Amino acid sequence: MVLFFGEDMEVGVVQSVYQDETKNSVVLIVRDEEYTIFLSDEEFRKLQIHFQNQENLVIPINMKTKELFLDTDQTELEEALEELVEAADRGGEE
Repeated sequence: MVLFFGEDMEVGVVQSVYQDETKNSVVLIVRDEEYTIFLSDEEFRKLQIHFQNQENLVIPINMKTKELFLDTDQTELEEALEELVEAADRGGEE
């Protein structure tokens, strides 16, 4: 899928989120494959804000770096996610 993010970006669907005293992680499903991403405390806080601002469990992820796109600006992120979801619904053809 090539969008304004570039060819390394995919849409991940959150399957689970985990936090304990030693680690924070999120499990994403991307193209039928499961990825566990470990997060710093700051990234985990951004993930929480992301969930508060969104109506879905979709998160853009850079598959090359395994970095989540957790922009906490609701308006900008909402527009980006809408474009990604629409492209995913079309099978990634653009």
